[in-house]
Amino acid sequence: MKDDYKRKSSIALGIMLIALMSIMETWMADHRLPNPASPFVWSVLGTVAAVAFGFFCWFRAKANRAPD
Repeated sequence: MKDDYKRKSSIALGIMLIALMSIMETWMADHRLPNPASPFVWSVLGTVAAVAFGFFCWFRAKANRAPD
């Protein structure tokens, strides 16, 4: 059970990092070629990153409390 929670927390961390990297990439692209939809894209990616961080914390805490 503990390994399952650790795997889920690692997946959530990966999703969060991908979302943050996508935010950085679209921010840099917006400086080169501005797009009026960029704030909406950033808000969606930020929400995904925040939710993934929440799942990461939740599953990591459950992994720490789970029996071996």
